[in-house]
Amino acid sequence: MSEENKLKNINPIDNQQIIECLYSYLYSLDVGMKWNLEFLQEESPSICVKQIGSAVKTKENIIGGYTAELPFAVYVKDKVDDTRKTLDITKPLNSLAALFEEETNRKCINIKLPERFLCTGIEMTETPEDVSGKQNNEAIFMALYKLNFRKKSKYS
Repeated sequence: MSEENKLKNINPIDNQQIIECLYSYLYSLDVGMKWNLEFLQEESPSICVKQIGSAVKTKENIIGGYTAELPFAVYVKDKVDDTRKTLDITKPLNSLAALFEEETNRKCINIKLPERFLCTGIEMTETPEDVSGKQNNEAIFMALYKLNFRKKSKYS
């Protein structure tokens, strides 16, 4: 990893705390399926969230505060044995985008981050797409999202 990229990642302990808070928030959302961490269940329908990298600083100030974003992916597996079900498989992913937009508009009141951290938004960054092809009348679709947040300096 280059020195430039290494400096942009947030502290691993802060990263872990942010991830755990994100997971807690996601698990509180009703998407019609039980949330899973990192892996889809064997049976359909199934939904899981995956961390796809460390949170990265997008702006840093001289007294130690910064803004950052944490990318994550959500996968949905379901039956696609007819046209209606094929169209419906992306609904949970698009519904999440709408929920995230509402949450951002409400100043992220339901996303509880550690002390000195403030959620500034959560959003879809890439629309749903097929990642598996159709196998045994099932498919897996995925969309990308990010959590935006700010860490206050210990001096502010």
